[in-house]
Amino acid sequence: MNKIDAALNKYYERFGENYPLCISENRTTDEIISDIELCIETGDKAEQPLYEEDVDY
Repeated sequence: MNKIDAALNKYYERFGENYPLCISENRTTDEIISDIELCIETGDKAEQPLYEEDVDY
């Protein structure tokens, strides 16, 4: 299992839901892992991406 998979699994174990990955974001794997670790440490879930109506994603 690689680092991102391990971090995503830890997030799921902590919050009971998947970390909100957005395919249009321009974050590196290390940035995502750092955010997941921060969420776990603080106990705060990551913010869900906001989607606008009438926009194709």
